[in-house]
Amino acid sequence: MRAYKASFEAIYWRFHLIIAIVVGAFAVGYPLLGILSVPVFLTCLLGISFKNERPNRRTKIQVKHSVGDERKATAA
Repeated sequence: MRAYKASFEAIYWRFHLIIAIVVGAFAVGYPLLGILSVPVFLTCLLGISFKNERPNRRTKIQVKHSVGDERKATAA
């Protein structure tokens, strides 16, 4: 979780989620449920990204082929 790394698209959809939560809370008749939009609002302000940005540390294995190995593989 990193601050100020969210894309514009993520922030755009989060603001729509805020509106949906608030409108839904008032439509149901419980305006206090609108408080549930506060954590979403804070993630929008901080631009928090939930993507795993750890570098992938896979090692590549190099296989050395000799000329004789290629002939054996094609002959089989």
